[in-house]
Amino acid sequence: MREQKPSRLHDVQLRNLRAADLEVFWNLGSCNYNVVRWLTGAPWPPQRSNAEDFFSQLSSAPYPLAPIRRAITVDGAFAGTIELALPGDLDDLPQLPTLGYWLGEPFWGKGFASRAVRLILQQAFAIEGVGTVAARAFQDNAGSLNVLSKTGFKIVGACERYSKARGETVACHILIVTHDDFLETIGS
Repeated sequence: MREQKPSRLHDVQLRNLRAADLEVFWNLGSCNYNVVRWLTGAPWPPQRSNAEDFFSQLSSAPYPLAPIRRAITVDGAFAGTIELALPGDLDDLPQLPTLGYWLGEPFWGKGFASRAVRLILQQAFAIEGVGTVAARAFQDNAGSLNVLSKTGFKIVGACERYSKARGETVACHILIVTHDDFLETIGS
């Protein structure tokens, strides 16, 4: 019987976004309908000004003066972005910060998104006063719902959001994770 080599563990990190990320952000995310169809604010067809606006809003101010926006890297390569938005993003839970992310299609299905979500939640729960984080995912986005579930999020409600890429209102799940629920998932 042939012994299988262990699969290589990839290094997933979060780092500050920088202006040089704009091109890969544009090509990997904005120009791929399979990515933007899961986002509410990204248009289709893509508009370069939308990506440029995202980068023009980057701030070095600490949370809660500005959202935490990070690049997701895999083995040093830009793979997507993740954000802890300030409270007020979700009408249903305006007191909670909201998690959002996207990952480029070549990085899907390999556990990278779950690892990135764990990293941002570690940062979030280290902030004084943050004991619960919310998220929103399209009800038909099984991949994202799986990522959120694996990191301790639980569905607590529903809402509808307009998707610019789809050109329609989409049913969403509203999810939350408490610090205790998160600790249970990383402890298992």
